[in-house]
Amino acid sequence: MRTDTIGNHATTITIDDATTKITYHQTVVVEWDEKTVTLNSGGYRTRTTQLRINQASEQFGLGFRIRQQNREWIVEVYNGQRTPHVLDFSDNMILTR
Repeated sequence: MRTDTIGNHATTITIDDATTKITYHQTVVVEWDEKTVTLNSGGYRTRTTQLRINQASEQFGLGFRIRQQNREWIVEVYNGQRTPHVLDFSDNMILTR
């Protein structure tokens, strides 16, 4: 598993048993196992937080992307589809893999 493409400033990757966590500063921004993905901004909806979450999804093939629309974050969930299912982002939201 490659762990070298997610930004390294204040970012750590932790793998234990079947769970992987991406922590940015002190917030676990993405946590996943074989069945679910949990997203969390920790209340910091910054460009860098969004970037770290998107980098994790891209690097580990998690199947979603966060973007900003009308000052709100939205999550585009692909799950192998060309057209995403769009959800409003909320902290600690859980996506099914």
